[in-house]
Amino acid sequence: MPMIAERAGIGRATVFHYFSNKAEILWYSQSETTEEFRTNLAAQPADVELADGAFAAYAGVWSTHADEIAIGKEMVHTIETSSPEATGKWRAYETWSGLVHDYVMARTGLPPTDTAARAAAMAIWAAIWSAATEYALTDSESIGDHLARARGAIGVWVPARTG
Repeated sequence: MPMIAERAGIGRATVFHYFSNKAEILWYSQSETTEEFRTNLAAQPADVELADGAFAAYAGVWSTHADEIAIGKEMVHTIETSSPEATGKWRAYETWSGLVHDYVMARTGLPPTDTAARAAAMAIWAAIWSAATEYALTDSESIGDHLARARGAIGVWVPARTG
């Protein structure tokens, strides 16, 4: 919390007046970004390969907030270098992986319990988050290279709906 106050140019007491812990700060604007990711996923053309669409949707979140890249990188960095309890990491991970799960199910028409589709959704989200983490923990200028590397590392196959 002291580092956050210092970087924001405000006193610690001011930070604690508005937020009781680091997790509250990290997720304060998360609902807007989450909705943007959901919208980007829904906007992916049907002819775009499943994983490519998810990666493009995530890249779109970063590209529309170019003025907030440093904040986004700091947020991911803090999430990855702090305890899950301090940041609410698993809650956010669950939310965003759920968006990818819903996207995969909607695109494939498979039931939400389909094992292959669920595994594909988790593989896609894990690769996206790995790219975001590497981007946040390095001095890289662009998330695009990291997303491309992560996308190249996974091959996602989801069976078509039968019957």
